[in-house]
Amino acid sequence: MTVLAGQLGPLGVATRREPGGDPDATAFLTAAAITDPTQMGAVNQLVLDLKAASLWSKLGVIYPMVGGTAARHALNLKAPGSFTGAFTGGWVHSATGAKPNGTNGMMDTGYRLDLAGLNPADTHWATYIRTPELTSMGCAIGNGPGNCEVLINWTGGAALFADWPYFPHRLSGTVPGVGHGLFSGGCDATTLHAYKNGTVFASAAASLSAIPHEPHSITLGVGYLMLRWSSQEQAFASFGNALTAANHAALDTAVQTYQTTLGRQV
Repeated sequence: MTVLAGQLGPLGVATRREPGGDPDATAFLTAAAITDPTQMGAVNQLVLDLKAASLWSKLGVIYPMVGGTAARHALNLKAPGSFTGAFTGGWVHSATGAKPNGTNGMMDTGYRLDLAGLNPADTHWATYIRTPELTSMGCAIGNGPGNCEVLINWTGGAALFADWPYFPHRLSGTVPGVGHGLFSGGCDATTLHAYKNGTVFASAAASLSAIPHEPHSITLGVGYLMLRWSSQEQAFASFGNALTAANHAALDTAVQTYQTTLGRQV
């Protein structure tokens, strides 16, 4: 048998290497102890697609929420071992994602925009929502005890309300269709914006004279002074630098492919 270079493990033992396996995907899959071939392929392709679209460097943290357990859903694809989410309160973890109970379920990412060195006018948020909001004012994304919030499709209508990345960066709009799919947005040098499935549906001038970032990490499942608890199941989240319109469209393509491979696209 011929052993190719790069296939030798410890003590010269031949090891199997998946063709086309990205090292960043492999690091995540190893940390998560994921061995399911479908999940492995989905994560690997997600990383390849993000890199091919020049998105990888713009996403500071990425939570692919794969593997069906809290420990796996908490892992950061961008750098496993850093910004591992801390789940508290009531959550349901399954193959389709992570769903808070709407009363005390929160994931603290530990990721602070200010400590990441991001200018308030150079930030993005993204989340893949699988279920409608059942609470009256539930924040899918926030910063816990701070003012930051992103509310999507609360009871009474398909709507968005966001203070991002800090109050009073305020954006509101009507979500087209149902409140499912990939929602993304953020702030660039002049404008707040929100996208659904890669298409913009709301924008507003940014209040760049506002106060700096609040000293709180980004949370999933709650926002605005720990008052607005979400019940929406999330199956992907990312935060980092601002994205262009083309970036938002490319992110949607990559994430939709990822969710479809896992059989949980909505």
